[in-house]
Amino acid sequence: MTNQSQSLRIATCCALILAMTAACTRSPPSTNGATAAPDPVTSTAKPADTRVGKIAFEQGFPTEETTRKLFDELDYQRAVQAYLWAYPAVSFESIRIATGRDLGAGLNDLIIADNYADPKGVWLTANDTTIYALSNVDLGKSGPLVVEIPPGAIVGIIDDN
Repeated sequence: MTNQSQSLRIATCCALILAMTAACTRSPPSTNGATAAPDPVTSTAKPADTRVGKIAFEQGFPTEETTRKLFDELDYQRAVQAYLWAYPAVSFESIRIATGRDLGAGLNDLIIADNYADPKGVWLTANDTTIYALSNVDLGKSGPLVVEIPPGAIVGIIDDN
């Protein structure tokens, strides 16, 4: 892990902890104005039940167990985001590899499915009501490419891999 990455992780965790500490140590407003807010340095916030379990603070700071839970939650959230952002790219790349391996399709070859997708297929994102056509191109190798699409109900994607 780089120093910049580690610093960002620590800063994010601190911001989350400060926000949670402020929320947990805040006193409800008084109707007569006589109740003062507790000192966040010397007071201890009540433990809070969260999705990651109970988090606790001592003298305005997260306990060691709370810190571990929050870092684990940050790791989990980053993993989920990495998965969600990478999914389309992984799908496109798996299709490119499979069509080359199984159909012998190379760059600039047009592949048209002759039937709908079925459960035997291993496409990550295929619909079972769509006839698919695709082509993988590498403009670095082929140069400029003109795509002519006839008018009508055609939906498609051009992806710069």
